Amino acid sequence: MGKCIARGSNKALVKECFNDNITRSYIFDKIGRLLREDIRNMCSDTVCSVLRNRNTKSLKEFRWSSVMEEMQTHAPYLVNIIISCLYKD
Repeated sequence: MGKCIARGSNKALVKECFNDNITRSYIFDKIGRLLREDIRNMCSDTVCSVLRNRNTKSLKEFRWSSVMEEMQTHAPYLVNIIISCLYKD
């Protein structure tokens, strides 16, 4: 890991961290906490989510882009993980 830090290669550093079981478990734990917080934010009563609208007018005007904007605001880590699953480097 020291070489990766010295050379400034973030990608190599992450790969090296994932090779170490203890470090990998810490990374997964942190990711889990971040996602849990994102999900709490999305489900919060203080967020006027477009997904909670039940009236006919809201359903007719529903746009997935609105959901995406809302997620980028209230669940940015979740959005980043979903996007990274969709696209290759």
